[in-house]
Amino acid sequence: MQLAVDLINVMRADIDRHYRVVGVGLAVPGLVDARGSVLVAPTLQWRNEPVAARMSDKLGMHVTAGNDASIGALVETRFGVARGARNLLYLGGSLRGIGGGVIMDGTLLRGTSGYAGELGHTVVNPGGIKCVCGRRGCLEAEVDLSLIEPLLGRRRLDEDELDVELGVARDPKVMTEVARQVEVLSIALTNFVNAFSPELVVLSGYLGSLLSVSRERLSAAVRLHPLGAEGRVVRLERSRLRSRLMLIGPAELAFAPILADPTTALRR
Repeated sequence: MQLAVDLINVMRADIDRHYRVVGVGLAVPGLVDARGSVLVAPTLQWRNEPVAARMSDKLGMHVTAGNDASIGALVETRFGVARGARNLLYLGGSLRGIGGGVIMDGTLLRGTSGYAGELGHTVVNPGGIKCVCGRRGCLEAEVDLSLIEPLLGRRRLDEDELDVELGVARDPKVMTEVARQVEVLSIALTNFVNAFSPELVVLSGYLGSLLSVSRERLSAAVRLHPLGAEGRVVRLERSRLRSRLMLIGPAELAFAPILADPTTALRR
């Protein structure tokens, strides 16, 4: 948090000359409640952290925090490939794991305290790879970019670089691991489509790269395998916003209070 605050403060003088800063949006890979407190973020080793309040105190501005995948789902429906969709399943993959967001009848599924959508911790391989949550075989443990990168001989690939690397990969070890992860992801997608019956499934980040090299296999999972598949039309798409998603999404969080009540918000 201090690193983020320091970076913002370095930019503030230039920003304040040209703009009025009305708030800060923060996307967190973990369970975030309506007050902006993180119950748990396993990959960051955070527990019971009031991140929004702490950052607000440090910056002297209103801060709104939310789960990164839920933010991604909302922003894709407003500005991205899912614009206009009312029933959406969103899955985002990164070095921090896999997060999910579900929109049903135009409303983000929040659940108790806003913690719904932790689809990355759905067990898809009991007894499989140990997850940061302590269980074995979670989706985010089995479908993991860090298992691919050593085989490619590169680290910290961005989305565009990964597309290129996977698109030209001929190493049998790489191809075998990609095929394994795609098969696991296809099982998970089948289960999620059965559970939520979306009209559209959006994959972003690392999962978007897997879609780019295995569209036929993953499309078949959402089209053919679910119960009642013959009566469904489910589209499978890659996030259109790509690397901008986690810039636009938190900004939307910051603007939400102003859009809801401009007079009160701008008096802060």
